[in-house]
Amino acid sequence: RVAVVTFDASRVGDLIGPRGEHLREIEDETGADIDARTVSGEATIFADSMRQCSAARKLVLDIVGEIRVGDEVRGTVTDVRDYGCVVRFSRSREGLVHKSEYRGWPGSPEELTVGADKAFHVIGVDAVLGVVKLSRRRRTAKPRPPAASHQESS
Repeated sequence: RVAVVTFDASRVGDLIGPRGEHLREIEDETGADIDARTVSGEATIFADSMRQCSAARKLVLDIVGEIRVGDEVRGTVTDVRDYGCVVRFSRSREGLVHKSEYRGWPGSPEELTVGADKAFHVIGVDAVLGVVKLSRRRRTAKPRPPAASHQESS
């Protein structure tokens, strides 16, 4: 099986990681081979089975997939502060939920605790800093994976 994931070429360093660490982790975890160095902005995944190919594709998209306003992501609360909480929603991405974006705000806002696994709505993305603003108040029907194009063949 072969799959091709196309992404912003500036993110190739994130995918490869320090000394190729991220690529090796994905390859070790899934059993697939990934070539992200031959074509700029493209990762080619080679695997023996569709299961391995799909698993590797998901992990690649976790790192290089584009997050857009309106997307819904599932994440885990990693830190709670006076002003809100920090949520990890992929291997390499975190976002901030300001307390005014909690459900029930301002009357009786929900209680978010470290370790809580919830769905969050993307309400803002700072392209320069990469900061993702999340909300629990404005939500769509169900989560969808980060956007990036791909092609698969067998």
